[in-house]
Amino acid sequence: MLAAGDLAALAGLLADDLVYTHASGRVDSKQSYLAYQKSGAGKYLRFKPEDVRVRIYHSSVAVLTCHMQNWQTTDGGERLNDNRITCVWVLQPDNEWRLASYQSSKIADAYKR
Repeated sequence: MLAAGDLAALAGLLADDLVYTHASGRVDSKQSYLAYQKSGAGKYLRFKPEDVRVRIYHSSVAVLTCHMQNWQTTDGGERLNDNRITCVWVLQPDNEWRLASYQSSKIADAYKR
């Protein structure tokens, strides 16, 4: 959805109380994250997830961790982001899973595989 620019579909996957923490430390709410994506300031081009692990707790909370590389355009150029991410998905009252929390941590060059 991000690479395709489908913000309506993206909005449907985000919990209203989303806390989205970027590797830079910037924190977005659902509204500010969607506005950031709509602005095109950091358009995502493609994603490469590896080592994806999902754990489900009490049938209503899922924790996803992975190594995620993604490429995006910023300031007219293309940039590779190499991160470890943790996502918390919560089963909502309407029986839909939505992203409630996202945390990204940059992999330092010295620790790259």
